[in-house]
Amino acid sequence: KKIVADQAFMAPAQLSLLLVVLTVSAGGKMISGLARVKDALWRVFRIHTIFWCAAHVITFRWIPLQYRVCWGTAANIVYVVILCLLTQRSHAKHA
Repeated sequence: KKIVADQAFMAPAQLSLLLVVLTVSAGGKMISGLARVKDALWRVFRIHTIFWCAAHVITFRWIPLQYRVCWGTAANIVYVVILCLLTQRSHAKHA
């Protein structure tokens, strides 16, 4: 239940905030950030959901308890690289 709530409610809000902050911190305007959210959120959210649902299945089915923190950290590094690649494409479109 917690994973579903996180994916359904928290992830879209966090990803939207991330897209706006990345745009503004790169020198863009807030309106560009909001346009970027409108343009890229669904694509980024789908990848996010697929990645983390798969990671959770692997974690709770096959990863021994003592290795879960290391596994989670490694999965997060891979996810951040994917997220950077996705958002960079979106940023180039709105630059």
